[in-house]
Amino acid sequence: MRSKLVWGLFIGILVACDRLPKLGPGNEGQNKLASAAEEDCGFVQNSFGQRVSWKQSLPIKIFLGSEFTTDYETSLREAAKKWEEAVGRTLFVFERSNQVFTTARDYRNSISISQTWGEVDRTLQAVTSLTWYNSQLTEADIRINAQYFSFYVDKPSSTNEVHLTSLFVHELGHILGLKHLTGVSVMTEILDYLLKRELPTEQDRAHLKCEYN
Repeated sequence: MRSKLVWGLFIGILVACDRLPKLGPGNEGQNKLASAAEEDCGFVQNSFGQRVSWKQSLPIKIFLGSEFTTDYETSLREAAKKWEEAVGRTLFVFERSNQVFTTARDYRNSISISQTWGEVDRTLQAVTSLTWYNSQLTEADIRINAQYFSFYVDKPSSTNEVHLTSLFVHELGHILGLKHLTGVSVMTEILDYLLKRELPTEQDRAHLKCEYN
């Protein structure tokens, strides 16, 4: 009944937030009918074709790890504001913590900045994992790859830095249940160095309102 979706290659289930998408179904058991399928609206779907989201259990409370600096938190809150303005409601509540969080299933949503990253997954800028029950999200965790990537807030100091707010906008989209998309969207998979992609598009707004109207 429970499924975990990992936006990264380290267990090979779904999608990496780099350049090689791979998509596969969750496993919710066999107690739902295929007739429950819905239009995807850009969302992750369970194996019965239902959109996976927080439904109406908003806002989402997210803990920030002890390693969060002011720059990280400022960029994160700016990214959250852009989604909230797009949908017209509060979506996220952030709480600082003295803990160091992992993606272990503990029913606490968290965002952590990792200075220790596996060599195999070094091309991933971030990994977001989702856990759901039927079609209701129950946990979401983001890990940011700070070992192999450098980030900037306003102006880059080199040509190989990633815009932090744009990265958080994308990962918060995953937390809301959105998958990688093509076309004009902040959920397109590739975020190149120096590229700013921080404003949800009309497509993104329409997708959100499909589920969080």
